[in-house]
Amino acid sequence: MEKSSIFLIGIFLMSVFAPGVYGSTDTVIYSGYLHDNDFVFVGPYAISLMDYKDTIASFMVLEGTAPVGPLGVYISEGESLKVNDITINLIDVSNVGVNVIIKGPVGYKIGRSQYEFVVKEIKTNPLNVEPGEPFNLEILLSNEGSMKAYTVKGSLNVPPIGAMVPFMPENTSDSTYIGDFEAGAKKLISFRLRANENIPAGNYPMAIVLVFYDGTNPYPRPYTIQFGLRVTGRTELMVVNFSSMPENIRPGNENVKIKVNLANQGTESAKYVKAYLNLKEPFTLSKSYESSYNLGTLPGGYAKDAEFLINIDKSAKKMTYTVPMIVEYRDSSNNLLKEEFELNLDIKGKPELEITEYRFEPKNVRTGGNVKIYLTIANNGEEKAESITVEAIERSEQPFDFTSKNDYIGVLNPGQKAEAVLSADVKSSAEEKIYQLSLRIRAVGDKEKQDLNVYLFQKNVDIPVTKTMSITKIGLIVGSIFVLLLVGYYIYNKHIKKK
Repeated sequence: MEKSSIFLIGIFLMSVFAPGVYGSTDTVIYSGYLHDNDFVFVGPYAISLMDYKDTIASFMVLEGTAPVGPLGVYISEGESLKVNDITINLIDVSNVGVNVIIKGPVGYKIGRSQYEFVVKEIKTNPLNVEPGEPFNLEILLSNEGSMKAYTVKGSLNVPPIGAMVPFMPENTSDSTYIGDFEAGAKKLISFRLRANENIPAGNYPMAIVLVFYDGTNPYPRPYTIQFGLRVTGRTELMVVNFSSMPENIRPGNENVKIKVNLANQGTESAKYVKAYLNLKEPFTLSKSYESSYNLGTLPGGYAKDAEFLINIDKSAKKMTYTVPMIVEYRDSSNNLLKEEFELNLDIKGKPELEITEYRFEPKNVRTGGNVKIYLTIANNGEEKAESITVEAIERSEQPFDFTSKNDYIGVLNPGQKAEAVLSADVKSSAEEKIYQLSLRIRAVGDKEKQDLNVYLFQKNVDIPVTKTMSITKIGLIVGSIFVLLLVGYYIYNKHIKKK
């Protein structure tokens, strides 16, 4: 411990004035501890602890403004120091001060005073101190003692927590000049600090060490004020990774599971964490799933998975879509916070098979006859189609008996075309009208791109069917034409040729 003898106390005001006449018998005036930064008045004397260690201590006695008695003299436990008409008995020495009994004439009274500096208010800007972030620390000091302190300087003392120093000066000194500090006055001091990026949330002890002069001797005197600073910690959420099931997402997929791994890489827990997707075309939320996913509390250094089920519209293009994910949570101060993350969903392409044109042979389809149907199949999609087959869907109410109801095309790359041929007999009883024939086109995805999906396309073609004329009708028509020709020939010979 540093010796208080270096820090001599100057002028003290007596709290109680000694009476004009004192008795002659010694009596106990004071019994208790003396500490650093402390003194007592006994009658006309001010007594201060100068130094103490092990089992010895030394004292300073002032009468008015002048020291009286020996200075720098140590006495041991059980011994006494007599100065004029007072006696200081040293009872014991401890790590918090010395226990003394002070005796003096009857009529002396005890008074007590000290330099007393108090931290009245602490402010930080920003209000919440977060790990790794700079902040301004403002401390309002008050001199609540009875004496003026001269040429005061203040230094900030931040004790380490293990191997970590919680706060460090940010491009400034950790000390500041305050100046003269009148009794009853207040002074505002400030420091620019940065919190350690690895500091956990909590309260951290700090101290202001004031060094000042009492105005009467050349040696400075220290005064330490302890206080604490609250660190709220930092919540730092981030998406570590996300996956989908199936891995390759394609247009038309339903109940696709999106799993997002959300981590808190900060030091403060995020509470009541809830995540939801802001879905737009071509995505919709599966009807079998809630719109949000609750993760509960996410402590610093931990991660949890959020899961969603979505559907992909058939119109989705082969591209990477950005899907916003909103995360809501509350911090340690119960503030509601929101963060937005972007999930990049890669939508793979798929084949899209269309009937671009068709024709019949014979061109006119008649009842009781046979027809071949020529279909041009085009792949207007974005991926290769394999094992393509075209099949007619027979219906009992339609007058077609297929002699070849399906055809195999094979492989079509995007932009390629191929022709399929079906054939059918048309029933004689068929009505004369347009029939809509349904066709099923089946294909498998590009195996080289791990697309093992089976794609089905149902298309329609219109087949106009007309009645076949009977032999009788044909004979009547031929006979009528023959009669008309004979009549014409007769008229020509009888009337026109003779002229």
